Amino acid sequence: VNQIMEQKSLHADSKELEKEHVHDVYKHIAVHFSETRYKPWPRVAQFLQQQPNGSLIADVGCGNGKYLGVCPHAFILGSDMCPPLVSIAGGRSHEVLVCDCLNLPY
Repeated sequence: VNQIMEQKSLHADSKELEKEHVHDVYKHIAVHFSETRYKPWPRVAQFLQQQPNGSLIADVGCGNGKYLGVCPHAFILGSDMCPPLVSIAGGRSHEVLVCDCLNLPY
C-alpha cells in the first residue's frame, strides 16, 4: 500500500513539474514561439502531401498549426495543450482543440 501511495505522489509531483516548467512556459512564450516556427519542415510537408485524398490526419501537439494547411486534400485536426498556440492556429481557420495530448478525446 505504501508503494502505491508513493507512486501516486510521484505522479502528482511530476504532473506539477510538467505544468510549471513546460505548459506554463509555453503559455508565456506562445506568441514569440509562433513567430519563430512558421515554416513547415520540407520532409514533413512532403509526407502530408503524399497522403490520399480525403485522409483524416491528427496533428497531436500542433502548436501554432504550421502543418494544418499543408495538405488541402485531407482533413487535419490539430490539438495542443497550450491554449494561446491553439488560439493562433484557430485564428488561421484551422480545426483545433485544446486537450491533453496523452488523453485525446478522439
